[in-house]
Amino acid sequence: MKRLECLDALRGIAALLVVLQHVLEQAVPHFVLLQWCNIGRLGVFLFFLISGFVVPFSIRGDRPLRRFAISRAARLLPALWLSIAVMLAFASATPGVVLANMAMIARPLGLPELAGVYWTLTYELAFYLVVAGLFTCGLLRNARVVGLATLVLLAGVVPAVPTGYAGMLLNFSLLLTGLLLRLALLEQDPRARPWAVAATVALLAAGSGYALLFDGGNPRIDGLPRLTATLLAVPIFLATVLRQPAAGRVPVFLGTISYSVYLFQEPVLRALHGLLAIDATLYVLAVPAATIAVASAVYFWVERPFIALGQRRTATRPLPA
Repeated sequence: MKRLECLDALRGIAALLVVLQHVLEQAVPHFVLLQWCNIGRLGVFLFFLISGFVVPFSIRGDRPLRRFAISRAARLLPALWLSIAVMLAFASATPGVVLANMAMIARPLGLPELAGVYWTLTYELAFYLVVAGLFTCGLLRNARVVGLATLVLLAGVVPAVPTGYAGMLLNFSLLLTGLLLRLALLEQDPRARPWAVAATVALLAAGSGYALLFDGGNPRIDGLPRLTATLLAVPIFLATVLRQPAAGRVPVFLGTISYSVYLFQEPVLRALHGLLAIDATLYVLAVPAATIAVASAVYFWVERPFIALGQRRTATRPLPA
């Protein structure tokens, strides 16, 4: 299957949206854009949709689950562990907390996350396990099963708002909706189309209900800003997949390094925080630039070598003559 460079570019844009949300919150908290849209949440929603669309279909080839596990570990863990080591320069943590963060399970264990962005990795890990289970049962491409599961989760979002679990249901539904959209739009499975439509409509409805009902005590990111992010994410994603616009080299490269951009934004924010007292504009410009520079170095010196190592470990060996 041909790689969609437009999704690589969208992933890069999503990563920058998260960085800009965090830097603007600190430097220009009343910036007009933030009053209308939580661009960081928009970036995360796009991340989840893209992951659901792309990741499950990397399970293929000889010994597919082994290949999938090794490739995901080689892709995610080295950069994550390096970012954890860097974060330890800014905050102390017990060995248990460090290990939980390294395993991407700090939040389920009720332990603190060393960086605020690590919470999304728990969803990614859970999604990988679900996808592997669906594949094992021969259900990964069963639109009815995936669609029913997605609609059940979305039906529980609004009732779960008082319990604190609504966000969890919504976030996981984004991943599953991405999977359904892949089946319907790229795999051209006619059986998936009604389920994808139903999931998309339900996602917009449940996400809107959650945005309007949830009160996290921060009007700068909750309420209208969260609602706008919810209503924008799906149309932006669909437009990208359906139209497949030409992606320039810079956005595609940003997509290539987006994982490290996401992981290393907080160390950069902390390292450059002193600039706020000098010039807020300089801070707003310096943080994204420095984050991209750091992420580029991490990609070339850490991510890419380990991705290549994972590919070598999972390469199919020719049978002896």
